[in-house]
Amino acid sequence: MRRTKHALAIVAFTLVSCSTQAVPVTTPTANFATLRVYTTTATLPLLTDLAARYAEVLPTVSFETESANYQLTLEHLLKDETPFFFTNHLPVESLLWAAPLGQDGIAVIVHPSNPVASLTTE
Repeated sequence: MRRTKHALAIVAFTLVSCSTQAVPVTTPTANFATLRVYTTTATLPLLTDLAARYAEVLPTVSFETESANYQLTLEHLLKDETPFFFTNHLPVESLLWAAPLGQDGIAVIVHPSNPVASLTTE
C-alpha cells in the first residue's frame, strides 16, 4: 500500500510538471492610444502645451510628435506617415483641409519721433 501511494505521488508529480505553467493574472489596464502628429518647428511649443493639457484630461492618450520645416512635414503628411499636421502656415492654393485653432496678430510700434506718418500694406 505504501508503494502504491509512493508511485501515485510520483505519477502525479510527473503529470503536474509536464503541464503548462500557470501564468499569473495580470491587472487589466486601460486602453492606451497614441496620436502621431507632425508639426512645424514654429508650432512645436504650442503643440507641446496642448498635449500636456490633454494628458491631464485624458491620460490614456499620448502624443508622439516630430517637428521640421513646413515642406518636410507636408511631405510626411502626403506620404501617409501621419494623419495629423500642425502648422501656422497653409498656402491659399493648398488642397488640404484645415481647422484653425487660433489667430495671432502683428503690431508695428515705432518711436514717436519717427517721421513716417502712416503705413500701408504695400
